[in-house]
Amino acid sequence: MVKPGRDEHGNWLLLATEEELDALTDEEIAAAVASDPDAGPILTEQDWEAALAREAGRDKWGVARLRRLGVAQIVFADRYRIPLTTLRNWEQGVCEPDRAAKVLLAAIATDPELVARAALHAQDPDYLAAGPARAA
Repeated sequence: MVKPGRDEHGNWLLLATEEELDALTDEEIAAAVASDPDAGPILTEQDWEAALAREAGRDKWGVARLRRLGVAQIVFADRYRIPLTTLRNWEQGVCEPDRAAKVLLAAIATDPELVARAALHAQDPDYLAAGPARAA
């Protein structure tokens, strides 16, 4: 079995230089992508817009749009203390967030950094019990 990044003899593959990459034609790039079993399909602008529209249709509560804050799904789930499977189910339209979760999503949309800081203390009963007095 050939390991990723190595040839059939186990030697490390050399990365292409910037000049070599610039010299590739569009056809050569398309052929290289097509031959890679891990590469997704090359989408036209119309295909891409249709895929985004399908995602938006499933993402009734805007969870995927919120997650576009530039973080991976698992990081988003961890930052806001949302179970990963729950987040995935919301994004895929499998289930709807309950009322408290909708409030959480609205708060994240309003001030993601504040909610992330608050989430750090969500499991700390002493912090929660102190309430507004801790600001004094």
